[in-house]
Amino acid sequence: IATNSITTPTDPYYPRQWGMAAGGAATAWPRAATVNAGTAINVAVVDTGVQVDHPDLVSRLAPAATWGRCDSGTCLAYASTNALSIPTDGDGHGTHVAGIIAAATDNAIGVAGVAGNRPVSIIPVKVLADDGSGTTDAVAAGISWAVSKGAKVINLSLGSSANTQAINTAIDGAVNAGVLVVVSAGNCGGSSWSANGCTSMNSADYPAGYAGTAAGAGKVIPVAASTSAGGIASFSTQQGYVATAGIAAPGDAITSTFNGSSYASMSGTSMASPYVAGGAALVWSTYPTLTRMQVRDVLRASATTNATTLASPSAFGAGLINLDAALTAAAALADARCDARAIGAMAAALEGFSPVIGRGLRRRARIPGGEVLLLDESYNGN
Repeated sequence: IATNSITTPTDPYYPRQWGMAAGGAATAWPRAATVNAGTAINVAVVDTGVQVDHPDLVSRLAPAATWGRCDSGTCLAYASTNALSIPTDGDGHGTHVAGIIAAATDNAIGVAGVAGNRPVSIIPVKVLADDGSGTTDAVAAGISWAVSKGAKVINLSLGSSANTQAINTAIDGAVNAGVLVVVSAGNCGGSSWSANGCTSMNSADYPAGYAGTAAGAGKVIPVAASTSAGGIASFSTQQGYVATAGIAAPGDAITSTFNGSSYASMSGTSMASPYVAGGAALVWSTYPTLTRMQVRDVLRASATTNATTLASPSAFGAGLINLDAALTAAAALADARCDARAIGAMAAALEGFSPVIGRGLRRRARIPGGEVLLLDESYNGN
């Protein structure tokens, strides 16, 4: 049993992190610690890169052999002697995303990460340039790189108006490898849709929109952005793919790590997606026998609902993420799998047959010629 149980983290910016309590992370941390010390889980941040020497992230990075730089469309493995291979973040977006997922927690500096002190590590994969732009080939290559380097969860806080086969095929490969892919739902909601480069209010954003196609059903979790008041952020895209496959998570005024070993408050579905990715890692680390589909279903089935969320599924999806409830659901599912395996093994021993256990139940602008641009976000440094 793990003894390092977090109650109130010592991270000085933790009081600003309203989402930790609102999304159930704060109560999930001590509960997870009573179950076990956790199994190692790698989460790939496929983004603008990560500041790999940030003091709140350096201890949370996967081995350097997993790092990749794919913004040219071809991935380069990290080599300290080759500056072109370093997944440097000249933008700050990827560093912010990484901190939301798994910043070192209860270490008396900076912020806490959603994964708490579970053994969750970040794989930095740079697919976007320092101005937030990139190509579909680079994003697709980055997804495949992350899979090849052992990511169990991939976070994609990016998008465009184009539904591209290259990215969809890479996602298919990740899913076939048992990887959970979490994506930002888009920032085309409300009056800011034009400023955010969207073609119309609530226009579909991809790859989140892949979840709304027959080929992409169940393959990604699109994440909408919620506010500290429990509503949906005005900029968050409201779409059918959110209703059928998505969930809402804290994405407004989110404090996390930033470039220059600093911290910043940013808003966007780009911030909501890593909350779910970090939550998935927390659940999976605690109950590692679950499958990708089971982790996905646990997160959505345990979401908090009320009259507002139920009335607006295209905004909230399954509801507001609740990681404490997700741990309860995951425990029940893990116990059921254990019981099924035990029954199958006993039957095999007694009757000579083999048991079969079934699988559980930006700066954003219009896309010019295949370019993929980051979802909009705003920030205030501190």
